[in-house]
Amino acid sequence: KTNTPSRSSLVSGKSKSCGCLARERSAASQTKHGKSKDRIYKIYIGMKKRCNNKNSNNFKNYGAKGIKLCSRWEDSFDNFFEDMGAGYKDNLTIDRIDGKKGYSKDNCRWATMQVQNSNKGKTKANKSGVVGVHFCKVRKKWLAKITKNRKVSILGSFDDFNDAVKARREAEKD
Repeated sequence: KTNTPSRSSLVSGKSKSCGCLARERSAASQTKHGKSKDRIYKIYIGMKKRCNNKNSNNFKNYGAKGIKLCSRWEDSFDNFFEDMGAGYKDNLTIDRIDGKKGYSKDNCRWATMQVQNSNKGKTKANKSGVVGVHFCKVRKKWLAKITKNRKVSILGSFDDFNDAVKARREAEKD
């Protein structure tokens, strides 16, 4: 048996709907883009979480450092998808071209993990100021290295800092 209100309840105003209103409201509250289970939507939610949610494990590396989503994307997956959906592929991740700037159409691209790893900033331990280049006190030489496909490659040891930087920059092009 359904819980359809009587005609008199509807006419008197005691009931406002035959039940369709609740279904309509429920449908309206659902996402309209139909992508809530897709990977690209999960990437969007992940961006928002690490930028806005202080309880996120990654907030300290994003939101706490002032990294934000542009206003166009902040409350609209549809806008994000309109700007970034065309280049999306399941093997790519969202990458900020300039790691000091937030997420926006002008500063984001879809990239492989290899490209994204080469775009990372230097670690706190890096004293040279150049990613992948450090001074080895034991050898008394500058070492250059790069990580590609989760494999670290030593590019060489150099007497001159600039030679080490040059080797690293060349390896980034490959």
